[in-house]
Amino acid sequence: MNYMRDRFWNPRQVIVHTTFLAILLTSGGCTFYQAFSYLSASSASNYIHPTQLPWISDKSLCENMGRTWHERQCWDYEHNPSF
Repeated sequence: MNYMRDRFWNPRQVIVHTTFLAILLTSGGCTFYQAFSYLSASSASNYIHPTQLPWISDKSLCENMGRTWHERQCWDYEHNPSF
C-alpha cells in the first residue's frame, strides 16, 4: 500500500494533478461567466430603452416617423440596446 501512495504522490504527479485541477476550475469558471452574461444580456433586451433623437426637431416629422414628441423633443421607444 505504501508503494501505491508513493507512486501516486511523487512530485511530478502532484504538479500534473494540480495543473489539471487549475485548468478545470478556470475553464469551468469561464464557461459559467459566459453563460451568465448571455442570460443577463438576453433578459435586458426585453426592457424598453427610450432614446432622444436630437436631429429631429419638428413635431410633425417626429410623429410621421412613428416616434413620440414629448417636451419639445423626439423620443424613440423602440430603441434596441444591443444596436
